[in-house]
Amino acid sequence: MDDKQLTTTELIAKISNPQYLKFLELYPQCKCQVKMTAEAMGVTFQTVFNWLKKDSEFLECFESIKKDLNQVRLESYLAIIKDIAEDTSVPPQSRLLASFFEVKKLDPAYRDRQEGTKVFTGDIVIECNIPDSETPPDIPFIEGEVVKELDSG
Repeated sequence: MDDKQLTTTELIAKISNPQYLKFLELYPQCKCQVKMTAEAMGVTFQTVFNWLKKDSEFLECFESIKKDLNQVRLESYLAIIKDIAEDTSVPPQSRLLASFFEVKKLDPAYRDRQEGTKVFTGDIVIECNIPDSETPPDIPFIEGEVVKELDSG
């Protein structure tokens, strides 16, 4: 396969399984929720999960549709936030909050959490650079001597 990325329409054209096509058609109508879409089709969530696991073309197509729909939803939400931030008839607190969202969108330095950074707090603050797709690592030393030293001091 070449480096050219296929459009969602081109990916859908590669799908021949009628159940997969029905799922892809119903997904946006079911609030972009896999479980709701599965129920509308009369299949289980596990069935859909198995389809995605078994067929890489279906998975690629689903992920493309999901990405496209998320972008449309994001743009819609940002337009609402922008309208609220600029509307003088809206209470100042709401305009201020909406303005914060606009600033965070425009400048990543103002975002609460930088991509790939997780912060765990407690008696000790640990900042780790962990990709978002991973779960926090086990940190065994926190349960060991370090905690005992903090409790006794």
